Amino acid sequence: MILLIQPPALVKGREIAPPLGLMKIAAIPLIKGLQIKILDGNLLGMYELKKEIRDLNPDYVGFSTMTGPMLLNVLELSKFTKENTMAKVIWGGIHASLLPYQVMKENCVDIVVKGHGYYTLYNLHKNKKHLERVKGIIFKKGRRVVTTPPEEDVDYDSLPMTPWHMVNGNAYVSEWADAKRTLPIMTSLGCPYRCTFCYVHKFFNRKWYPFNFNTLKKEIDYVKKHYNLEGIRINSDNFIGTDVNRAIKITEYLKKRKLRWSCLLRMNQVNERILKTFKENGCNYIFYGIESGSERILKLINKDVSIAQAKNVIKITKKLRIRHAVGFMYDFPTETMEDVKQTMKLVNELNTYSMLSAFQPFPDSPLYDYCVKHGLFKPPKTTIGWANFKYVNVHNISQIPPKELETLNKKFNSTYNIFFNVKVALTNLDFQMLWSMGMHFFRSLKKGEEYF
Repeated sequence: MILLIQPPALVKGREIAPPLGLMKIAAIPLIKGLQIKILDGNLLGMYELKKEIRDLNPDYVGFSTMTGPMLLNVLELSKFTKENTMAKVIWGGIHASLLPYQVMKENCVDIVVKGHGYYTLYNLHKNKKHLERVKGIIFKKGRRVVTTPPEEDVDYDSLPMTPWHMVNGNAYVSEWADAKRTLPIMTSLGCPYRCTFCYVHKFFNRKWYPFNFNTLKKEIDYVKKHYNLEGIRINSDNFIGTDVNRAIKITEYLKKRKLRWSCLLRMNQVNERILKTFKENGCNYIFYGIESGSERILKLINKDVSIAQAKNVIKITKKLRIRHAVGFMYDFPTETMEDVKQTMKLVNELNTYSMLSAFQPFPDSPLYDYCVKHGLFKPPKTTIGWANFKYVNVHNISQIPPKELETLNKKFNSTYNIFFNVKVALTNLDFQMLWSMGMHFFRSLKKGEEYF
């Protein structure tokens, strides 16, 4: 038996999302007739996870890994698995894929799956006595660590539908924008662009992988019917990718199924015609990543978006009355207070919902390599060290004086994000957004959680 576990994320105040990655990975072994189960620690908690591991006594236990506090739970559960079962422990996902040899130093890890891993679990089962035949893994053989050749590009067009029946989908249904019952789905993976701060740059080798359109239609039909949905949150790094006509076809189908929808978009991929089409097809929310108001910083991070372009896209989005928000970052390498002032100038000019946060040097991203090379960031040498890598941390990478940077970080991660967005809502008489922000804030207080 194969047991796949989404460990508790240890991030307070965040909405619990379904383990879409694990669900996709489970699809092929399931079709091949293997016994496979998914557990979400965000729903069960550590005690229940350990009980399930011990009671099920699986052959393999696979963990999804993300850089940050989640790794504490992954390590604890991996050690528990080794001490209480005969199972092989597998780590996959972003963190393990980007730092596989550091991960393999942990005694509680037997195998690392690098990259996609859609066929890997089935191949591991088929070749359990000859792991060297399984592509895309790193495993321990006695005292040696063996690396197999990378897995060839997956035929994404032939991947089966996400097996939603493996999880309690209703546990993840939430209100979003003006749709009361929504769930996220993935329409593609990866991104063809070259932003140097993003892990996707190397993890997907700047490629974009669309899922089969007919399979997506079946998934949309399934989740709408089984969970009585009003909306879909398109949870892809780049919804449009390299095929805007495909994106439009998906939105036309969502409209046909009477589903409102939201997504992440790049500003250099849209114009008034595309955004108008999206609006007509039921788009109720867009998140844009602008990142900086400094043209110099935008060039440094290879954003391939100009300030003029950003202003124009927000102007069109407002004109079409599409709910939206924009993301900015600070503490980039070489960034000065003058660059920050330009960012704040743009934030105020746009006068729209904004989120500001510190740049995070994620492992193996191009900007991470730059920071390490120039002595701006000292990467942890152990997995436990990366567990202290929190997304609200400020790393003092820029040329902004430490005291001013500390002030910025406190301001942007709490007071500013709340009160600026309240001001925007009042200015635009957006009472629905005010209500949503208020309800989210009070729910967080009730649970003893942080707002952000």
